[in-house]
Amino acid sequence: MVELSPSVKLKPRRKKSKADSIDAAIPPSSISMTKERLEQILENIPSAVVVFDKPDGRVVYANRRAIEIHGLNPCGLAIEKHPKELKIFGMNGKPCPTKELYTYRALFQEETFRDQPLIIERTDGRRFIVNVSAKPLYSKDGKVTGAIAIFDDVTERLETQRALAESEERLRMAQQIAHLGSWEYCVKEDRALWSEEMFRIFGLLVQQFGPCTTDYVANIHPEDREDVNKKMEALLFSGRLFAKTSFDYRILRKDGSLRTIHTERMIREVNDEGRPAKVEGIELDITERRQIEQKLEDYAKNLEQLVEERTRQLEKAERLAAIGQTAGMIGHDIRNPLQAIAGELYLIKQEVRNSPDSQSKRDIQESLVSIQEQIDYINKIIVDLQDFARPLKPEWGRSRFMHSDPADGCNSQRAPQRANPRCMRQSTSQTQSRCNLPKTHLGEPNN
Repeated sequence: MVELSPSVKLKPRRKKSKADSIDAAIPPSSISMTKERLEQILENIPSAVVVFDKPDGRVVYANRRAIEIHGLNPCGLAIEKHPKELKIFGMNGKPCPTKELYTYRALFQEETFRDQPLIIERTDGRRFIVNVSAKPLYSKDGKVTGAIAIFDDVTERLETQRALAESEERLRMAQQIAHLGSWEYCVKEDRALWSEEMFRIFGLLVQQFGPCTTDYVANIHPEDREDVNKKMEALLFSGRLFAKTSFDYRILRKDGSLRTIHTERMIREVNDEGRPAKVEGIELDITERRQIEQKLEDYAKNLEQLVEERTRQLEKAERLAAIGQTAGMIGHDIRNPLQAIAGELYLIKQEVRNSPDSQSKRDIQESLVSIQEQIDYINKIIVDLQDFARPLKPEWGRSRFMHSDPADGCNSQRAPQRANPRCMRQSTSQTQSRCNLPKTHLGEPNN
């Protein structure tokens, strides 16, 4: 450590005051103690402190933290050698020219800087991002005699901020893929914080805050407002911390479109009186899922109606032929839309599989499994009907003939041929392989 130069003063020029007169009356011994105390403070503060002196900008003081960051003691080093010897770089990664150093500009151009970023490379090759504050130092007659620089290692803080920003971006993308929005509501202020996906779900422009209670309720379908109000009153009046509720409701966007929402809500904070202060929740757009479920229900009902109608029309026809004809019509009317539903279900599974793991993802996967079961059930009905009605192709073997007495004048007749059981099993297997729809599984694409 180098002693402070007598010509360097750590405070800028200012007008004389009563305090200056009092300082002038301090005995020399007390002044010496004050300098020693100042050095103790500088050596123990968490920031790096470096003092430069004129005329060549030579370092006359560097505290312990500055030596740690540089990996060497810069005292006695002229400012023109700093970029090379101290390995100072701009934020673009290129060496910083001497005249662009904040310390140079503070010393020779009397500029003041605060929290300006630079990169410093230690002697061991490690690089640090530091925020530099630099200011000129004045003598009693108002001339610049030196400069002081204070800098802090902000590498870890910037990395944390970058990681946080990346995490927020991943969350935003996950919410967008899953059509899942999150929100936080402050009861007393009637102020809501919405994620970007919340605004997209409700068809609103992204803003700093979400709508107030009145504007939010205006988006709810009129038939669902009373039910939503009752459920929220039950949650808020419970007054229990972490109390939860969940329900489905519909919203009407400004463009007239109708969306179905599933919500999960919880009391996050309560005030001193035990009343809810903050409520958090998520809103999941389940419109497409409900539409698929409704289509499956409609197709199932239509299937029964088709079977009954075709059966009534073919009551007088042969039983197997009638069922076969009905099964063919069912295959034609139902299989194509069922294939389309299965294809859409596969695309949804692909999106869910690529999204980050979360409780919402698992909930969606459970719903998709239920939809898959309904598709398989309808497919099984079609396969069973076709297997039952499809005519068999028997394997003909040696024919057996029944002979009558020639004297009776009767021609010989062929005995009825029995179907080969092995052939029946093959026919059934082939029928199943032709009729089965491609099966989709969560997280596994069709090959």
